[in-house]
Amino acid sequence: MTTRLEEARATDVAPGLVVGSYRVVSKLGEGGMGAVWALEHQTLGFRAALKTLPPGEDSAELVRRLQQEAHALAKLDRDARPALRRIPKVYDLGRFEDGRPWMIMEHVSGRSLDKVMKQTSAWPVVAALKFIGRIADTMVEVHGAGIVHRDLKPSNIMVVEEGAGEPSPKIIDLGIARVSSMERVATTATAMILGTPGYMSPEQATAS
Repeated sequence: MTTRLEEARATDVAPGLVVGSYRVVSKLGEGGMGAVWALEHQTLGFRAALKTLPPGEDSAELVRRLQQEAHALAKLDRDARPALRRIPKVYDLGRFEDGRPWMIMEHVSGRSLDKVMKQTSAWPVVAALKFIGRIADTMVEVHGAGIVHRDLKPSNIMVVEEGAGEPSPKIIDLGIARVSSMERVATTATAMILGTPGYMSPEQATAS
């Protein structure tokens, strides 16, 4: 069985497939924007994550969103402000043989805030306030870099440990982010509504 990406005729991702210097380990999750897989660097042994579109789901809009997410993450990674460490790093961007794009990024260990909220009765007030404050600090810096997330919600916030074991946020999924330095295409400049209705601002819900 061929595992080298550049030699493979089929590009279905599965454990054992080699993407660049990384080997696919397992699937982490799947959603409307595609699937995320755990990777392991073959030489250095550290973990990373592969995000890609499912076979056949290669519409121009989905491809653009994945590429825009990579560019947004790269832009934030070049900024040294401490709060932006709560945004995953991007390591590489490429395409499979069939043209579908893929992105290799930082592996984030932890649970989503959505799952934590469902599985935990309540957080201590001080811990909850610190957590919310860290989200706010991060988003201030993200906005200062010219990027608007547009889909900030509990399922897009990972809960990880920071410092002395305190819960800290990691903001993920910038697939529909608006990047001020990038040219807007027609699908995001018109009345197309992007995001999750229950978490939209009034301006976003009305596409204004």
